[in-house]
Amino acid sequence: MSSTSPAKSRTTELSLKDGPLLLTNDDTKSILDIPSYVDALEIAYRQLGEGVAQNMPRQRLFVPLNEPDTHHWFNLHAGLVPGMKSGALRVNSGKVKFVTQFGTRRMEFPGALVGLVHVFDLATGSLRGIIHDFYINPIRVACTSALGAKYMARSDCRVMGLLGTGWQARWHLTAMTSVRKFQRINIYSPNPEHRTRFVKQQQERTPAVEFVAVDSGEKAVRDADVVVAATNAIEPVMKGEWVKPGAHVVSISGGDRLDQRKEIDEETVTRSSLVVVNSKVQVELDEQHDILPAIKSGQVSMDQILELSQIVGKAASRRRAPQDITFHFNNTGMGIQFAAIGARMIDAAEAQGIGTRLPYTWRGRSV
Repeated sequence: MSSTSPAKSRTTELSLKDGPLLLTNDDTKSILDIPSYVDALEIAYRQLGEGVAQNMPRQRLFVPLNEPDTHHWFNLHAGLVPGMKSGALRVNSGKVKFVTQFGTRRMEFPGALVGLVHVFDLATGSLRGIIHDFYINPIRVACTSALGAKYMARSDCRVMGLLGTGWQARWHLTAMTSVRKFQRINIYSPNPEHRTRFVKQQQERTPAVEFVAVDSGEKAVRDADVVVAATNAIEPVMKGEWVKPGAHVVSISGGDRLDQRKEIDEETVTRSSLVVVNSKVQVELDEQHDILPAIKSGQVSMDQILELSQIVGKAASRRRAPQDITFHFNNTGMGIQFAAIGARMIDAAEAQGIGTRLPYTWRGRSV
């Protein structure tokens, strides 16, 4: 018996010290740091522009289920960010259903939606951790929008128009206010109860900012210096004619061949002097209707459109004149987002002793 005890003790020691860290949704909720995550994304996009970071286009698979307008949805992202010494593989799976509410067709995820982000150490090849993605997913979208605003929105902007009151809208509010200081934020949702409750909650959290519930998308957009469309709508929720000169517009719809979403109309694109997307490849791969019609009609050429990685850290590619309208089509999730934010989350969790170490034997070994 005594001869086996040291081996068992050694296994336990290695399991606690060297195993990958599991971060549940409850774990990640306690280590949220929006400015740190925007900073991590800035490293990732700068390195992507330099050809150092690597990203695989988003891949999605769908199969129809035995319910009307319902499919099984499988989503995959992968990317490497040497500056963060991090790589990530994000996988999620769920049921997607298309419904009509308040006169608008939108996408919902009834039942379980399983999402896992696997974060790897580039120096050793080892699995650093697995993160449940309930928080990291909307945060990486919102922080990417905030990074775009940092480089594209005017520094003197004071009014934001926010279309949407769901999780994405909530995190966009937090992320955008980390890079720009607003005096008033106009909130619109087609559901009056949702927008009233949302405004009340935000006003209690941030009394120094005025939050206003408005009863139309136009009222939210008309006098806004920054406009954020963060909805799950299939059809446009805003018109380009509402956008004032000098405004910065963000849309996060990022649809695909099945989910042909379109949050903004064609005029929003054609009125913009600077159009930036996360990935030009994804626009064509997924036939994204927010921007592709303007390209096919010849009103905007693909050569005129820049990628976010081309403007991060490069002053020459930013807004050209104070009256220019800029548009960031936050059109796709990217593996580099998960690699960068995932590394920061694990660093914070390890420093604070948060999370659960998985068995050491999960690690691969040389043969």
